[in-house]
Amino acid sequence: MSDHHSLEESMPRAPLIAIAVLIGFTLLLVTTVRVLGLTAGDEPAAALVDRQLHFEDLGGGYIAIIDATSDSHLQSIGPGEQGFIRATVRGLAQQRLRQGSGPGEPFVLSGRADGRLFLEDPVTGRIIDLTAFGHTNASAFAELLTAEIGVQ
Repeated sequence: MSDHHSLEESMPRAPLIAIAVLIGFTLLLVTTVRVLGLTAGDEPAAALVDRQLHFEDLGGGYIAIIDATSDSHLQSIGPGEQGFIRATVRGLAQQRLRQGSGPGEPFVLSGRADGRLFLEDPVTGRIIDLTAFGHTNASAFAELLTAEIGVQ
């Protein structure tokens, strides 16, 4: 006596056909997207306003935010304040250091026509969509777009 079963007896045909159709459809869809040159999303809206910013470590946990165009003080962040700004800028600064770059070039904060807010590092090419982190976090940066020079 043999317990040997052929593949046809142990695997139902309907699921195999469904898998083959799904794979074929996926390949067709990917090919169509590539041939037509479709992208995942629309181009970013044009910048309505932007500001070039330097972030300077003052020691003792303090950070100065400087308008790079006028070289004027915008805001100081004390120890334990503005955690989202600190973490975001720290990540960008560390990436610069890994690439052998320093803090010389300013970051660019821009507000777009579609309401989105971006922080760009022109040195590394990295762009962070700040609105993806929620309104509260994005608003911390949004205040820097309209902050008056020398006002804390």
